[in-house]
Amino acid sequence: MKHKKEFIIGTIGIFMIVLGVFLTSSALYDDVNNGQGESLEEEQLKVGEELIDLKTYRVDQAFFLNIPNSFITLDEATLKANYPNNDRPELVFQNADNTTHIFITTSNITMADADLQTYLEQQEQNETMVTQTAELYTNHDKTFAKWEHRDQDTTGYYRDTRYFTIDNKLVMVEFNTLLTQEEEWQAVKNAVLDSISFTEEQAKNNS
Repeated sequence: MKHKKEFIIGTIGIFMIVLGVFLTSSALYDDVNNGQGESLEEEQLKVGEELIDLKTYRVDQAFFLNIPNSFITLDEATLKANYPNNDRPELVFQNADNTTHIFITTSNITMADADLQTYLEQQEQNETMVTQTAELYTNHDKTFAKWEHRDQDTTGYYRDTRYFTIDNKLVMVEFNTLLTQEEEWQAVKNAVLDSISFTEEQAKNNS
């Protein structure tokens, strides 16, 4: 009789432990699915209904940059036709309807990191632009200048330009889109410009 009683108590104890584990697991599952736990999927980049996938490019064997896979690269003839002036960007990516662009220029302007603040202040003096943000920041142990600005004309463009140096030369990467499309491109713009990196390992971590 004593052994039978101990068996019943042991069985009840095991049942209570299993029940406790089940209830705890269910609570954790509900937390995740109600947004209280960590997201199981990374947030996808979208512009309107279009999903945006990014591809890593290596520019002039000097730095890496993520570009929307749907963007096309302008060839030399198209660059000259679209930007006939001498200071045109050397590399341009654009979306299908030619409303959003990424300009890349590796210039011959001699520049040290210590000079970026002064250069940024000079850009702010452009009277055709309205500055939203002008600041220096550091990423991957490099100093960057950020100039976020817009055309005064409401039918113009919103632009975010990042300046940095490679081998004491100024490099410029600009993301621009129509002012009317600024908000919907914000997440993609940040993903592109924040992906600027200088080693394969850094680029891999950004992808």
